[in-house]
Amino acid sequence: MNNTITVLTQLYVLTEQNGYRRPNPARQAEVKRLRDRLPEDMLRRFDRLVAHGQRPIAPPSESGACGCCHLKLPPDQILDFRRAPDQVHACPHCGGVLIASRPLREAEATARLICACDDKRRH
Repeated sequence: MNNTITVLTQLYVLTEQNGYRRPNPARQAEVKRLRDRLPEDMLRRFDRLVAHGQRPIAPPSESGACGCCHLKLPPDQILDFRRAPDQVHACPHCGGVLIASRPLREAEATARLICACDDKRRH
């Protein structure tokens, strides 16, 4: 799988977790480490979408719509995505990153483990 997708999904999930909890130094260090591994243009797009309250990364829907903005994707882009789900694909409407749902589920599981470890250290 594409390393950029792995880093983006982990960053997205950890960023979401930071929004719901108190700041945690270990989690903030992991977010910084992940941000340092992303290309500058990808990070700018990610930050812009988060700042505007949009999901920066999501799988496309079964009907062929962007998982971030929910607008219908062009048929050729849907075909490209299905041919190469492990590549980075951007929505032409919102710029969100389209990914297969498996990497997102894996990143969510990893983030839950990190948060569980954080919670155990506090108690």
